[in-house]
Amino acid sequence: MSQFMLVEREVDTRSLPAVAMSPIDVSDEFVREVATEHFGDWRECRLVTDASGGGESLIDDVCDAQLGGTAIEDTTFVRFLKAVVESGVRFVVWHGRDYRGLPTAHSWSDVLEVLRSQTRLQPADVYLSFVPLDAQSA
Repeated sequence: MSQFMLVEREVDTRSLPAVAMSPIDVSDEFVREVATEHFGDWRECRLVTDASGGGESLIDDVCDAQLGGTAIEDTTFVRFLKAVVESGVRFVVWHGRDYRGLPTAHSWSDVLEVLRSQTRLQPADVYLSFVPLDAQSA
């Protein structure tokens, strides 16, 4: 897997069965390091994947929607991100080992803008950190 997403803590995804959230494996030093750097701790964080355990297909769906001229808001990944944003939970999305210096979004419109700009071409890699406005000073 080379496209990653972490959420700060569990979010209800029962309405989106194509999205899976799992605790970070204690032996996964790299993902623990990313979680600790972005959220201060890794124990409550969840790794987000598709049902098969990868992250690429979620991003590919957003890219395919754009290339096909359909609304990205209808894709599973964007619907998931909206639920996370509405819950006020921080998240990060990155590709490979490039998890530092991510573009930061503070609102849903910021998230959509970053997604649209980064998924215009296939293959698409997404780099994004979401920090709600009220969490900036926390």
